[in-house]
Amino acid sequence: IMFAVFLFTGAALPLIIKNRHEQRKGIVSGRSLLLNLLDLVSILLICFGLLARLMHWYGSTQMIFSGMIMLLVAFVLWNISFRREVKLRHIAEEQLKITLKQVEEKNKEITDRINYAKRLQEAIFPSVEFITNELPNNFVLYRPKDIVAGDFYWAEKIDDTFLIAVADCTGHGVPGALVTVVCCNALNRSVKEFKLSEPGAILDKTRNLVLESFSKKGEQIKDGMDISMLSIKNNQLLWAGAN
Repeated sequence: IMFAVFLFTGAALPLIIKNRHEQRKGIVSGRSLLLNLLDLVSILLICFGLLARLMHWYGSTQMIFSGMIMLLVAFVLWNISFRREVKLRHIAEEQLKITLKQVEEKNKEITDRINYAKRLQEAIFPSVEFITNELPNNFVLYRPKDIVAGDFYWAEKIDDTFLIAVADCTGHGVPGALVTVVCCNALNRSVKEFKLSEPGAILDKTRNLVLESFSKKGEQIKDGMDISMLSIKNNQLLWAGAN
């Protein structure tokens, strides 16, 4: 019996208290440490009181009684600490739910705006019917990585010349989509405003217009596009490409 008492107090009890402290130290570390010490002292008093009673030593009853009172007090304090911990966790969970709801609402708002931007971006692309009228045997493969993208295709007809191009603008997502608007607008100006129809001349003018658009504030901007353009006129094909 004496060996079992010493084994429990010297080995098992510290491990139990250490495990309890590790589970709670992130929340009420100071309080849990004091309560663990109170547990240790109370159980040690009870164990030594039992040992003293077996050995017929004086004061065994007082040690057992004191240990039981301290253990009872520790139990009540642990219960209070646990209730406080549960309350704090409940408050934290409620706050987390509110934050998650706000994030979901903001994410939905941003997604709705990007979807609207997608419709605006698609409005500047030539229609499939327009391309089919000039090129009956055609297909359009457009698979953007994001909702909006930095890639676009372009087509226009000037008199008897049909122009078609595909371009990859710098950037992805919303930044890339903004560049596509600038670059597509420059192509339209080159053809409609400056009356150009030869692919090389169109791309040269488009480059100047894009640089002009991005350099109004005097900052050096490296945004632009890689583009491949083809013109069809009287069964003659002309091609130009640029980066």
